[in-house]
Amino acid sequence: MIRMLLSVLVPARRRRLQRYIPQPNRAGKVLGITTLLDCRPAIPSPTMKPRATTAALVPVRALNEAKRRLSSELGAPEREQLTLEMLRDMLGALAAAPSLGRIVVVSTDRTVLAEAERLGAETLHELEPKGLNGAVAWAAHELERSGVRTLLTIPGDVPLIAPADIERLLAIALPRYPVVLVPSASGTGTNALLTSPPTIIDPAFEGLSLAAHREACRRNGLAFRTLRLGGFALDVDTPDDFMELARRGGGCFSGRFATRALQRRTPPDQASG
Repeated sequence: MIRMLLSVLVPARRRRLQRYIPQPNRAGKVLGITTLLDCRPAIPSPTMKPRATTAALVPVRALNEAKRRLSSELGAPEREQLTLEMLRDMLGALAAAPSLGRIVVVSTDRTVLAEAERLGAETLHELEPKGLNGAVAWAAHELERSGVRTLLTIPGDVPLIAPADIERLLAIALPRYPVVLVPSASGTGTNALLTSPPTIIDPAFEGLSLAAHREACRRNGLAFRTLRLGGFALDVDTPDDFMELARRGGGCFSGRFATRALQRRTPPDQASG
């Protein structure tokens, strides 16, 4: 009897401890992350943390469309670089938050996706542009199908987020609030949306999104919490936001980029005076 039990239990234990093997993407390149293309289900990878039911989603616009409101301050190549630097900052902060099991970037842009993969994130390739809310809704649906139960969505232009703020947000949300909203500095936008399950409400980013998300919760009879977090307050859209990033972001890649960009545009007499 003991031998029979061992023959059953030992292989099962080995299966639980076995690491997943990264899968090749379409180009045949093996990546140490999970790549999701054409709505394929998620493939667990060696970089995935244990709590894979809690994920962060970062939607990023195509680089040729990014940050056009900063055209007075930055040329197109600089706006593209800023977008990638902000992504670098955000993925670093998310990776340092122990309660997150998965970090996923959704975009139509292959350069964005390649950078996200290089930094260790999973990716969802949006083959046809759906707009910000369409992309988030699609990604939330795919992640819910793959086993995610709690999803933290942060637009790709909120570069000053910190692991401590992320942990505080998750701790407050679970299990009391199925929806938590983190407002922008203006108090009108939504710079983070936590939903459990991921598709419990439709995303309504852009414009007066905080009011729209609150109304969606009330309409569906959902308990929600609005939580202000300093690192989530700044979303970089306007020249004033860009200057604020330079002022506050000295410790991050995008902040240093902003500082250098502004210095290049400051006349020498003003810089010395």
